[in-house]
Amino acid sequence: MSGYNFLIKINPKKQYNLDFLYQLNKKYTFFSIDEETKLITGFPIKEDADAIITLGGDGTLLKLIHDIDLEKHIPIYALDLGRLSFLSTGSIDELENFLAKFPYVYSEKVNLFEVMTLDKVKYALNEIIFSRSDPLMIPWLIKIDDTSFKVFSDGIIISTSIGSTAYSYSAGGPIVEHFFDCMIITPISARDPRCKPIVLKKRPIKIEFDPKYTSLYYSVDGQPISFLNGIENSIITPSSKYITFLFGKKPSFFKKLREKLNWGT
Repeated sequence: MSGYNFLIKINPKKQYNLDFLYQLNKKYTFFSIDEETKLITGFPIKEDADAIITLGGDGTLLKLIHDIDLEKHIPIYALDLGRLSFLSTGSIDELENFLAKFPYVYSEKVNLFEVMTLDKVKYALNEIIFSRSDPLMIPWLIKIDDTSFKVFSDGIIISTSIGSTAYSYSAGGPIVEHFFDCMIITPISARDPRCKPIVLKKRPIKIEFDPKYTSLYYSVDGQPISFLNGIENSIITPSSKYITFLFGKKPSFFKKLREKLNWGT
């Protein structure tokens, strides 16, 4: 055995052939990170390990990030078993080589965004989305440094560079190379066509809402929404909390663009 312990996280909504995992388990020590994974794999549950391996797509990875204790700083290796995965870059064929080289593998550390609404704090890897549950366009007041901007739109997306290929991209936002240290503001269906998405250096941003508008909500990384009724503002700041991603080799962002979005083909 290698002497290192690995936690496994599997998307319980998908069915995978796990023979490769059971073969590798003869040489490497695997544990389940939760009860769902234990029911699928039979691996016992463990809380701590040297790394986490996810089997699924970006949705599986994002859910994991919102479930784990960020203070433990357990690095993550994400196998790409999804259709449009950008964060999940590993393959089944590369897994054994990754395990053999661990811990001497390529890594990238990503600081999260922190969103504070009243006394609630949440952390985002991809994006924070502010919108409303009915189709009425409303004014959103965005405060950056000492300047305020009023944007009439269906909503506002604040995303990281990693989130630039997610909802922000679908809303017309720019593609930004992953792990680039920036933030992106993308209006959703803005009334004024001149109100384009912008890329800026990471800094605190305040989003203010008029309390007379109801059904306002925000969502973090596609997780369940939280309603903003009676809340007047939300503050997004760069956080000191981070995630470390592991790779068998240095990932090619542009290869992913070609494969997943047919960019430049």
